[in-house]
Amino acid sequence: MTARAAPGGGAADADAGPGARRTPPLGPRLLAGGAEFSVWAPRAASLAVRHGGRTVPLAREERGVWRGTVPGARAGDDYLLVLDGRLARPDPRSRLQPQGPHGPSRLVDLGGPPARFAPPALRELVFYELHCGTFTPEGTFDAAAARLGHLVDLGVTAVEVMPVAAFPGRRGWGYDGVDLYAVHAAYGGPAAFRRFVDACHAVGLAVVLDVVYNHLGPDGNYLAEFGPYFTDRYRTPWGPALNYDGPGSDFVRDFVLDNAEQWVAGYGVDGLRLDAVHEIHDRSSVHLLEALADRVHGRAPGGVLVAESDLNQPALVGSYGIDTQWADDFHHAVHAALTGERDGWYRGYLGLGQLAKALTRGWVFTGQYGAGGGRAPRPPGRVRRLRLVRRRARPERPGVVRAFEARLGQGGRAGARGARAAGARAVAAPAPAPPRGPRPRQLPAGPRAGVGRRGAAAGRPRAGRPVGLAGGRRRQPLRGAAAAAGRRARASTAADHGIGRILGGGPRPRFSSSW
Repeated sequence: MTARAAPGGGAADADAGPGARRTPPLGPRLLAGGAEFSVWAPRAASLAVRHGGRTVPLAREERGVWRGTVPGARAGDDYLLVLDGRLARPDPRSRLQPQGPHGPSRLVDLGGPPARFAPPALRELVFYELHCGTFTPEGTFDAAAARLGHLVDLGVTAVEVMPVAAFPGRRGWGYDGVDLYAVHAAYGGPAAFRRFVDACHAVGLAVVLDVVYNHLGPDGNYLAEFGPYFTDRYRTPWGPALNYDGPGSDFVRDFVLDNAEQWVAGYGVDGLRLDAVHEIHDRSSVHLLEALADRVHGRAPGGVLVAESDLNQPALVGSYGIDTQWADDFHHAVHAALTGERDGWYRGYLGLGQLAKALTRGWVFTGQYGAGGGRAPRPPGRVRRLRLVRRRARPERPGVVRAFEARLGQGGRAGARGARAAGARAVAAPAPAPPRGPRPRQLPAGPRAGVGRRGAAAGRPRAGRPVGLAGGRRRQPLRGAAAAAGRRARASTAADHGIGRILGGGPRPRFSSSW
């Protein structure tokens, strides 16, 4: 497994693209007979590497970069960085923290470049949001790789892996990671993640990695001791914002851009899902998101960038080069319609009409006044086409989501035929409580319910409690793309809640609760 050189080359010139490197290459690098260590630490008066029983000082270069070589260091060795002769800290670009974020870093050889893989087209992506720690009893990537056949049978075409950056403890959702370059050790570390990506590709599944570039967690976060990684000009709901536009921000931006490049170039992932980009604060002439799109697409042509934003911003796709947006409106509309819940995330989602709008236009809130009296996000009609990812489960409940394209300015997938096709392609959210009204009738187990008796006998996961999304009496099957989408969902559904009639009638689509 190798990452013998830090990703990218030298500092970019003034005419380079928005995602080009603006700082010297940094991070640990394996050499013949040793290892080179390069660290940005402008706040340190001295910096050294503690390796084995010795401490090797690094030399200070321009702009707060420290660099030096440790003879005899090799892959598998542990080390610490010593700031000012007294603070022993992990490497900010460590690829493995075997004892957690408070312990030493480990030198890692990732091996040669990953094999090329051609992911499905954007409109054919059906995501399964996978949490490594909960997907199998073992909670490791190697165990998950052994069960990828279940996802293929379900109709999934892309695995979205929830964040893998190292965090304190063995289990967590991953959104408070502190070592962005290190794959969480309890999941198996970098070697296991590389094997998992290869295994996904071997069965035709693309891999999209969930990354968090709006904040870092508080426990084990030592970056501020090295340099101005954070700023007090902005604040996120989870803590200090990263410094993407102040003094020293070139290094912080490259810290994130190099990290994104590591995943696509070093591990072979096919795209990134960017968490809560509305909390990435950047007033630079080139926004970090534009730089990310340029860097990722340059290193992985055909790679997919999915942005989650609460602002429903067409500019993410239209201006920044992001490929698709996470469409929370669809999930919230489904959840509110099936459960009657109207608090928190679901405030303002009032009924099935909004679900129909989410299916046909992508967004529910397109400029009207919201429940709190404020103006909702802008309508999407000013851009020619907007790509959205509809999810059927919150990140806390991993499951299947669907990528689709809504043609804007033309009423989305207008008409009953388009609405029926959208309904056939949807994947429903699991309901924590049954919706009001008649109790859904349980479909019998069998070849067309869950994964069927054969799948159950083989130990394959069955669908959870069915969610009612049927549409009146049975009619003639859909044909073409809509029928293919319905077949890909292949799992169980429950009884009639009228959504099919809202969408213009049509056959009863089948949906899966796959978590």
